[in-house]
Amino acid sequence: MNASIGSVTHAISLVRHWWLAALPLALAACGAAVQDRAPPTFTRDAAGLYPLTVRVEGAAPGTSINGVQAVTSVGSFPMAPAGGGEWSAQVPVAACVNGFDVQYEASWTLLLAGNIAREPRAGVRQKWLTGEPQPGCSTQFGRRFVVDSTADLVDANPGDGVCAAAAFGGPCTLRAAVMEANALRGQDRIELGNATYTLTRVGDDDTATSGDLDILDEVAIVGTGSTILSAGSIGDRVFDVAPTGERVDLELRNLVVRDGRPEGIGGGIRNRGHLQLHAVSVRSNVARGAGGGIANDGGFVELYDSELHDNEVVNAAAAQGGGLQSAGASASVVIRSSSVTSNQSGQHGGGLLIIEGRLDVRDTTIADNRTDVYGAGVFLNGAVRGRLRNVTITGNQADFNPSGIGDGGGVHRASGPGSLRIANSVIAENTAVSGRDCDSPITSEGYNFFGTADGCSGLAASDLAGTDASPLDPKLGPLLAVGNTRSRTPQTGSPLLDAGSPDALNDERTPRCTHIDQRGVERPLGPLIDGRARCDIGAIERQ
Repeated sequence: MNASIGSVTHAISLVRHWWLAALPLALAACGAAVQDRAPPTFTRDAAGLYPLTVRVEGAAPGTSINGVQAVTSVGSFPMAPAGGGEWSAQVPVAACVNGFDVQYEASWTLLLAGNIAREPRAGVRQKWLTGEPQPGCSTQFGRRFVVDSTADLVDANPGDGVCAAAAFGGPCTLRAAVMEANALRGQDRIELGNATYTLTRVGDDDTATSGDLDILDEVAIVGTGSTILSAGSIGDRVFDVAPTGERVDLELRNLVVRDGRPEGIGGGIRNRGHLQLHAVSVRSNVARGAGGGIANDGGFVELYDSELHDNEVVNAAAAQGGGLQSAGASASVVIRSSSVTSNQSGQHGGGLLIIEGRLDVRDTTIADNRTDVYGAGVFLNGAVRGRLRNVTITGNQADFNPSGIGDGGGVHRASGPGSLRIANSVIAENTAVSGRDCDSPITSEGYNFFGTADGCSGLAASDLAGTDASPLDPKLGPLLAVGNTRSRTPQTGSPLLDAGSPDALNDERTPRCTHIDQRGVERPLGPLIDGRARCDIGAIERQ
């Protein structure tokens, strides 16, 4: 990590690959969860100082945070507590770069074991600087390509550093920019306008020349919020991340990924690398096999302020994971402040289907998904380590066809040595042949709301649970847009209000409530009860 600015690309690439290879062991340590709160771009500062902020939470009972540092190519910089679980620091950056990479590290003490460890949970984040560097500067941090055409044309000379679809000053297209980014070492950035970019080149290769956009090297693709990337009618997905298996990064921001129709897995995106989505809508994609929206094939996927909506997976017995399917012992899915809604599977897992690996979901709504068999909302199978905190799972329907077979409308956990921990979450108003809301053993961390818990075991004394004969009504409003996502808000008189964990928000014990809700609103907002404020159960904190 202590490489010079000139060698930052190679050093960060090594760090990325090491971190991804070590991910299963790191996550199993159950230490600190680090969430980057700094923006992806900064206005160039004359003094060369840039403010970084993270939110840090303990991920296991008895965990306390000792310190946090930001690590860049020029050194490590201690971060100071800023309140509400946040830490901040001013980090110096050389004057002649267009951006920098940062990796956050949190050290903690696990009181039960008495050990101290450090874990880089946040991975490597790209930060870009806007504005021109000083005259005479030549150092680059990757390349910046500004797409100025919606045509689907190939690059004239991949690797020359010029995004151009013709030999002499042709337009810069999305495909041409991806081909340049693939051919150049470094963390490149592609900027798109307020337009629809439709793929039209039919074909099958791993070079981004035709068919989907193959991602072969680190790149960030940034839209305006109204930017749409469509697979059109090419019979393929939009993105194939690391098709050859090499662990590369793709970061998507402020755009829509839609209309994928591949013959294989991953309707919108297939991922074998490291995929980050921020303010992204993956919607209206169809896959044959698995992962209507996204298929995570042994890689890492993070969704933040994003949605999986109206995706579908078809093809009889192979149809699994309408919104997202993740498979492999090394696979990991992290979902924050997002929604998984109105997806459909012809077999299992209408919303999410996880086979081995890890699933960590917080402040998220999983609603109105459908499956013909098991687990309309969430389906876990095998040695999965799953955790849900402040999640709303509602309106999901198993046995959608109907065939008379279909259990676990909200949550279904199949056989295997895995686990599913749930805290401060609502699972209600789902439908199934049996186990409407939950039909599997779970590990409740308390303060959950089950409309009916018939068929579900492992509940805690603090849980609220009804039965099939006498279900509990969560009194939720309709599914509505909340920023970039969708959710249901507790209504007046809802039993979810101020019923979450009373544990202090700033300690590191479980099962305290999360710091923010799905919209980014600080928790808790309710009155003091026995001298302590309590959050609302579920993804939304009622104002």
